[in-house]
Amino acid sequence: ELVPNRGAMVTRITAEEAASQFELLEGLEQFIGELAAARATPADIREIQALHMVMASYYEGGNVTAYFEINQQIHHRLAQATGNPALIAAHENVSRKVLRARAMANLMTHRQEASYAEHAAILAAVEQRDGVLLGGLLRSHLHDPSEAMQVADRLLAVIAEPVDLGGDSLVTTVSIGIAAADDGDSSAGELLRRADFAMYTAKDRGRARVEWYATPDR
Repeated sequence: ELVPNRGAMVTRITAEEAASQFELLEGLEQFIGELAAARATPADIREIQALHMVMASYYEGGNVTAYFEINQQIHHRLAQATGNPALIAAHENVSRKVLRARAMANLMTHRQEASYAEHAAILAAVEQRDGVLLGGLLRSHLHDPSEAMQVADRLLAVIAEPVDLGGDSLVTTVSIGIAAADDGDSSAGELLRRADFAMYTAKDRGRARVEWYATPDR
C-alpha cells in the first residue's frame, strides 16, 4: 500500500505468502514464454538481445544493482511481446509484490551466477521461437528465490525454542529486519540503515517477527 508523502514503508511478507506469489508468477512466466515465442516480432527479439548484452556487461563488471534492473526489464519485455494486455498487467502486479525477495536472492553470488546462465538459455529459446522450451525455462528460473525470508522465519522458530535451566524455561525472541538493494543504492551503510529501520519496525509491531524495508514504488 502506498501512503502519499509518508516516505519509506515496511512491508510484512511471510514465507508462505512469498511462496504463493512466486508460484503464481511461475505460471504467468511460463504462459508468457509460450505466447512470446509465437508472437514476438523481429524488433521485439532484437530489443531482448540488446538488453541481454547490457545485462552481460553488468554481470561481468560485478554491478549487482544494475544487473538486476536489466534482468527485470527483460522479463517485462518478454511479457510485452505477448501482446496480451491482461497478461502484461497481471505479470506487472505480481512481479511488484515479490520484487524485493528477488532482489535479495540476486545479492547471493551463487544465485546471480545461476541467473545469468539461465538467461543465456532463455535468450536462445527466444531466438529459436521454441515456446515449450522458453516457457519451461522461465518457470524454473522463477522458482521461489525467497531464501532470505525463509531463513529469517526459520531463525525465529529456532531461537524461540525454550531452553531448560534446571526446571525453569528461558524463552528468547528476536526481531529481524531485511533490506535489499533494489533501487540503485547498494552501499553497505545504506543497506544497514534500512535493515535497522525494518528491525525497529518489527519491534514496534509486536517483536518476534520479520519485516522487509520497502520504499514506495516510483
